[in-house]
Amino acid sequence: MSEGYTATLGIAPEGKFPVRRGNKSDPSAYTKAWSKLPVGVDRKAPLTDLYSSDVIDNIVAGLDTANRWGVKEGELSRASKIINSQFLNRITREYIDDQISVDEAVNKINAELAKF
Repeated sequence: MSEGYTATLGIAPEGKFPVRRGNKSDPSAYTKAWSKLPVGVDRKAPLTDLYSSDVIDNIVAGLDTANRWGVKEGELSRASKIINSQFLNRITREYIDDQISVDEAVNKINAELAKF
């Protein structure tokens, strides 16, 4: 969680957040490094070129209040399976693309959740 941490975040910075913000010498070292990592596929740019510092700060601050899904309830394994199945992403995309209504999206999500 120190040496190599920034390199690990750099594997896919748009999908990772620095849960460890910094170190003794710089309490925000990893947050700063993460915000400068290049993201994108065809065109790469640092997160700071795409988002304001306020947005980056808000993203990182969300980790202060976030709880891992299911940990407190003893359901982390189930929550992980739900997330990894990606049906939430797929159904949400259908709704965003106006392929289904909000009611249809809710029904589809509930049907998928019932499988777990």
